Amino acid sequence: MKDTPKTLIFAATAILLCIVATLTAPKNDIDALFVDLGSEFYPNFKDPLSTASLEVVGTDKTTGILLPFKVELKNGRWTIPSHNNYPADAKDKVAKLSANFVGITRDELRSELPSEHEVLGVVDPAAQTPTGKGIRVTFKDANGNTLCDYILGNEVKGKIGWRYVRVPNQAKTFAVKMNIELSTKFKDWVETGLLEMEASDARNLEVMNYSVTQGQIVEKGRFEITKKDEGDWTSPKVVPFGKQLSQDKISSVINELSDIKIAAVRKKPDSLIELLSGKSKKLTPESQLSLQEKGFYLTQNGILGDEGQFILKKYNGVNYIVIFGVGFNDESLQVSTTKEGDKDKKDEAQKATGRYMFINASYDANFSPEPKIPVEPKEPAADASEEVKKKYNEDFKNFNKAKADHEMWVKTTKEAKEEVEKLEKRFNDWYYVIDNESYEKVKVTFEDLIEDKPEAVKESNPNILSQPKLPTLPQTN
Repeated sequence: MKDTPKTLIFAATAILLCIVATLTAPKNDIDALFVDLGSEFYPNFKDPLSTASLEVVGTDKTTGILLPFKVELKNGRWTIPSHNNYPADAKDKVAKLSANFVGITRDELRSELPSEHEVLGVVDPAAQTPTGKGIRVTFKDANGNTLCDYILGNEVKGKIGWRYVRVPNQAKTFAVKMNIELSTKFKDWVETGLLEMEASDARNLEVMNYSVTQGQIVEKGRFEITKKDEGDWTSPKVVPFGKQLSQDKISSVINELSDIKIAAVRKKPDSLIELLSGKSKKLTPESQLSLQEKGFYLTQNGILGDEGQFILKKYNGVNYIVIFGVGFNDESLQVSTTKEGDKDKKDEAQKATGRYMFINASYDANFSPEPKIPVEPKEPAADASEEVKKKYNEDFKNFNKAKADHEMWVKTTKEAKEEVEKLEKRFNDWYYVIDNESYEKVKVTFEDLIEDKPEAVKESNPNILSQPKLPTLPQTN
């Protein structure tokens, strides 16, 4: 019991020392660590519509190569600078993404140590460190001022919709609630439906399967299918005995062709753009080399490609001409970031991951010829017979219908020519790239479109499609 007073004295002394230590401790260091907890990273970033550029920089997980991607609002139009300012379908996407970055707060402090950046996945992608790299996202306004700038790291385990985040050039890493999907892929930022047409508008498809090998054209068959507004697809080509055209297979192919999607683009050289637009009539060595490297050949009868072509025609006479060039092996399909003049290796079709396309549009005036307007009938005299008056009424009714049909034809023709002009401007500057999976879906033969008849009936079809010879390639020195 004698030790009790001593124990109490020691305890009191310990408590007093703790109080003194607390009062004299370096509070500023502790407070500074947590002072910004719960605050916004960028409190001045309030309006998502103020964003005029978005840059996303990631890295290839296999090679570690930087994958920069940028969309920018220039002269009222969103473009992709890293892809030769190709038009971007970005207005709504950027606004929505910007809104997700407005008001982001420092929810939980996870580390203040730069040594832990790697394990949290918030290393700057431009750093030399081989692992632990994050995705850097930068928003700027029209004056080039930074609205916000983040490095997004790993997702937080056990917390759905949370990830590690830090500001570049700052050591602290926070756990932040944000469920945001980012992409540096070209196809995620553009209108990939290239032709912009409805499958139901298609009225004719001409397929020319051939290949060009060492300057020689090897024909592999051509065919044509057509339909009236509400009818089935038909073909003048002979269908084998016991077979018939498969309307379902044709519809599937027409759907794929009308919605053919691009994976990347490549800018044509200026000299070729001027030639195709009619501003120049000279085929320069630069243009010829560019065409040949992509698997295209300019002949007296137009452009030919390494792997054939098809022409898809709409009800209004608008033709979409799609020509297939060389295949190449590039897993990322980001071919447009390479410099013009780089030679692409010609891989075998089955090994290619992408293929170049040359696309153009034209108007076929013969597809919808101008309807004739009959002479306006003269109104009969008042004392004319009922039979004459009845005939006049019928003739006048037919005249008005023919006149209305002609007016509709004029309107439709005008719109079709305007559509072709718009499409030519759109297609003229670019080589397009289709991935191999999409290419295999649209590269069809006549045999792909036929099926067994329910009951085979012998029949003959004298309307065999003629097989005109393709033009020979011009000799080049």
